[in-house]
Amino acid sequence: ERRRLESERTDLADAATRRDAAADDRERDAERRFDAARKVVERDAEQTRHAALVELKQVQRLVAEAQEELARLAGDTAEAATAVAATRNEASAARVNMEHEVGSWRKDAARAQAESETARGELAAVVAERDRVRTSAQAELGEMRQAREAQAVARISERATADAAHASAVAEINDKVE
Repeated sequence: ERRRLESERTDLADAATRRDAAADDRERDAERRFDAARKVVERDAEQTRHAALVELKQVQRLVAEAQEELARLAGDTAEAATAVAATRNEASAARVNMEHEVGSWRKDAARAQAESETARGELAAVVAERDRVRTSAQAELGEMRQAREAQAVARISERATADAAHASAVAEINDKVE
């Protein structure tokens, strides 16, 4: 009986350990997914920033070229006015493009924040599951302890009853012998 109880206790402890390990694995997996999502968002943001800088340099180059054109065409007022208008149009288009890029950055940031919140929620769920499993395992161990203590009390009571019966039998024999 004792071996069986020890075996059950060992099995329950092993099951609790496996559940804790599974919860820890899920928690690590959620953290890895969160880190992977964050890295993807950071990489996308860096690529977007890089593309915007390249475009800004192109715009700056276009503006510089337009200014050189204005300097060369200083004598011709009509051509200079046309070049200025063209430059203003390019700058306006660049500004519109830039505003669009800024809007994209904001959307990317909002998406990254939403993904981050989702990952945090998943992590919280995994932690809650781990805590639930741990609490359940502790309760099972407590029940096993109580059962073992009740069994020990029953054995002591049986032993006391047997000792009393033995003492009574010895007393009877001693009375008969006298």
